[in-house]
Amino acid sequence: MKILMLSWEFPPYRVGGIASHCHDLSRALVRMGHDVHVLTYGDKESVEYDAGITIHRLPSSRNAPDIVGWSMLLNNRFEKRAIELNKVENFDVIHAHDWMTVPAAIGLKKVLKKPFVFTIHSTEQGRVGVSNPLSKMINDLEWYGTYEANHVITVGKDFCNEVKSLFSVPDWKIHYIPNGIDIKRFDRVKVVVEREWYVGDWERMVLFVGRLTYQKGVDYLIKAIPKVLKEYRDAKFVFVANKRDLPDALSMEEIKQKLKLPSHMKLLECVATDKESVVSVIKEALNEVDCKTARESALVNI
Repeated sequence: MKILMLSWEFPPYRVGGIASHCHDLSRALVRMGHDVHVLTYGDKESVEYDAGITIHRLPSSRNAPDIVGWSMLLNNRFEKRAIELNKVENFDVIHAHDWMTVPAAIGLKKVLKKPFVFTIHSTEQGRVGVSNPLSKMINDLEWYGTYEANHVITVGKDFCNEVKSLFSVPDWKIHYIPNGIDIKRFDRVKVVVEREWYVGDWERMVLFVGRLTYQKGVDYLIKAIPKVLKEYRDAKFVFVANKRDLPDALSMEEIKQKLKLPSHMKLLECVATDKESVVSVIKEALNEVDCKTARESALVNI
């Protein structure tokens, strides 16, 4: 089968989990004998090859007024390139990920007469709520994707029910397929992180793993820290964060200011790490529909 996959992020361009999801899925599909082409963002136009995947990168505008405008231009370029590619490849299916690829995917479905599969990883309602024209537009694009898609995939069981309810998706159209874990990745981890580097044997450690953004619920943990310290003065809070946090990520100074800790209480500095440097041990909060962090933790019996 020839598969055209659309994703606005793909390694090494990462913001959240979609990049890893699409990369791992593409490699798995190639191993199964499928021909996978990925249309994605890049600083400049290029074609790359990775483990049998053909990756077509296209730039967007540096002057877009907002994320919707930026993605609309990228979608326009996706659609034009896909039509050109289809003349040679004759794709069997279009697989788009999240709202930022919906316009191109729907246009290609109608122009090329190809089935369209839509994987929705989270919703605007769940991330920040629908409270302004921009978030309303994103919410509408999510609905439009579920409406036009021949099949909809979600990566979380509860999230599947949420999407069905929010966008009135019929049962026959929507499917729950959990994120997979490549267990061989754990054989390559060489960095050792010892508990004693950060907390004493007599201390209790609360570990946060994830991006320091509101979507991950870090602000709830921050608000809870003073209450925890009142009852457990031996508690230490360790934040493990990726170096490629979003621009809206909270800095450690902002976290400290929010806490307003007494002078005798200290907050451990953030442990900056890349994805393979630490085995994650907590499920990320709030709108995490099927967190790979939690699955990896279970895999190594943590």
